[in-house]
Amino acid sequence: MYNQTMNRILALLLLVVLLAGCGRGSTISATPTSPPLPPTHTLPAPTATRALPTIAVPSATPVSGVPLCRPQDLTGSAMTDAATGSITFSLKLTNTSTSACRLPSPPRVELLLPGKTDALQVNPYYSCFLCDRYVTPGVPTLAPTQQAEDFNRILAETVDIQPAGSVQIFLIWSNWCGNPLAGIDLRFHLDGGELVVSTDAYVAPPCLADAAPSSLMISQYIR
Repeated sequence: MYNQTMNRILALLLLVVLLAGCGRGSTISATPTSPPLPPTHTLPAPTATRALPTIAVPSATPVSGVPLCRPQDLTGSAMTDAATGSITFSLKLTNTSTSACRLPSPPRVELLLPGKTDALQVNPYYSCFLCDRYVTPGVPTLAPTQQAEDFNRILAETVDIQPAGSVQIFLIWSNWCGNPLAGIDLRFHLDGGELVVSTDAYVAPPCLADAAPSSLMISQYIR
């Protein structure tokens, strides 16, 4: 009995010693570390953008003695682009003479059937295309504003074209509810005659409102 008790005591002491040896091993210390920084996003460098065309208005001191442009002084070309519910025309006028000439203002443009002289029945109006700081005048309910006065001044001023120089006029034709058309020409009015320019348009814009007139937006001269 005595021997059994001593054996149990020795075994217990041996277990305590073994556990104590394990506790004296290397300890793991957790030192707080700073959280990782969030990723940074570098914005790409700005890329150069193409400058918008400028309004072709004369200088403060216009050249005196510049004659009015005649049909034989100019050549015209036109390109079209179909948008939702409308057709956009880009009419380019180039001075092919040997001297500067003056264009009438505002630009007067009509739509024709190829080979015809009668203009299509459309409602023309002017808009300061690519010119956000101006408003289109003509709405009776609007009081006169500085923007409207500036816009009227731009439309009223004549524009000079130097030899080999050119200007553009943008037109947007909307809401045609008449007969189908197979082609369109543009007639540009000059004080000394008319210049007819063929286009690549082969259809008219769709009829969006049968009770509303067909409309033609005409821009100012743009370089």
